[in-house]
Amino acid sequence: MPDDSTLPPLSQAGPRADASGAIDFVRDLQHDGRLLLRHVARRTDRALGVAVSGPEVGNSALYVLTADPTAIAADHAQIEALAACVDVLSRQAAPANASTIRLTSAYLRTALEGNEPPEEVRARVWRLRLVVKLIIAWVAVAMLCALALLAHVDDGRRMMQQLQEVRTQLDTIFGELAKLPQAAWIAQPAAAAQPQGGGPAGVSGAAGGAAPTAFLPFCSPEGEGDQRRWRAPAGGEAGSQAQALCSQWAQAAKREALVFLRLQDWNCRTQRFVPLWRFAGNSCADTEVPPIPAGSPVGAHDWNRTEMRTGGIIAVLSGFVLPLLMGSIGGCAYVLRRLDQRLSDHTLEIRDGWHSVLRVLLATVLGGLLGAVWSGDHPVTVADLTLSLAAVAFFVGFALEAVFTLIEAMVDGVAGRLRAPLPTGAAPAVLPSAPLRPPPGP
Repeated sequence: MPDDSTLPPLSQAGPRADASGAIDFVRDLQHDGRLLLRHVARRTDRALGVAVSGPEVGNSALYVLTADPTAIAADHAQIEALAACVDVLSRQAAPANASTIRLTSAYLRTALEGNEPPEEVRARVWRLRLVVKLIIAWVAVAMLCALALLAHVDDGRRMMQQLQEVRTQLDTIFGELAKLPQAAWIAQPAAAAQPQGGGPAGVSGAAGGAAPTAFLPFCSPEGEGDQRRWRAPAGGEAGSQAQALCSQWAQAAKREALVFLRLQDWNCRTQRFVPLWRFAGNSCADTEVPPIPAGSPVGAHDWNRTEMRTGGIIAVLSGFVLPLLMGSIGGCAYVLRRLDQRLSDHTLEIRDGWHSVLRVLLATVLGGLLGAVWSGDHPVTVADLTLSLAAVAFFVGFALEAVFTLIEAMVDGVAGRLRAPLPTGAAPAVLPSAPLRPPPGP
């Protein structure tokens, strides 16, 4: 049997380790209590009052926060008083606690007394600060992109509206021209019409064939080649009416041509600056054109300036791209608001970083999927409010919990209808209950 002198002093090391752990535990409690006491004392909305049960040393219940940890660890009553004091201070500092106060102070780079916050807390908070900076940078970029796309889409819609107004005006003018009598017009060969100001000039002659004079632009040529003839207003009252209508037609035709030029520029700018339409090249001339029948006069130039292409681009931007950006902006707005509230309440936690990232990702996904539910060309009516799809996407990204609650309720309702009904007259299955046990005897 081995000699007792050769064995390690286990019976002596155990009590020493327990005593050391108790002293460290008391020291940590004192640090937390002093930190909570400073926090409560500096808040104007907190009432500082510590009333704890247990022995009071020196007629003060707060004495245990600054007493010798060794003396407190050796006295069970003082340990209870210390724990009760820290518990009361924690209730007064709620919803903040010692851990969140240290982390919030480290995030704000606020130095506290007593070497608070410790160095390890300052070393861990840099990840949270990095995530917040990335979210701020992303929301700034998303805001600029969303504002640029909103202005771009609004410009395209205005051009489509202007084109429709010009076409309506042209239809009205053509209808009025068709109602004029034949005496309101005289025909002149195209060779006799001298262009002025970059366009064909007209002549005004009396019914007896007076000498031709410079006049406003003709309405339209007739025939082809050398046989082309212009219909010019004649003299008299009927000719004056034709003259006014021809002038209105010329101005409306110029406006229509200008709108088509703006449409071409809008389509080319979209291709250059929106990556979705840059697969065919950086130049507008390289735009991929749909298949065109052989011999058709339609070419790439006409496709670039058509309102059909503009309408398709507006539908994609307003139905998918803008809701995705606005949903992400709504998620970022909620995250930053929640971060500001946590900094104000000193309730910041390390997990808030990844929680914020997941929140922004979910808001972006739900905002982008709104285009599959509603069309971007029509407003959305929610609770007697008419909103655009981009505005709805922002609210969805901000109020994510309400959206998920609605989706879960819809899924539960659909799942309840899909469950197989019980056969007629069949009783529901009842699980067998456990047999009753007799009560224990005396």
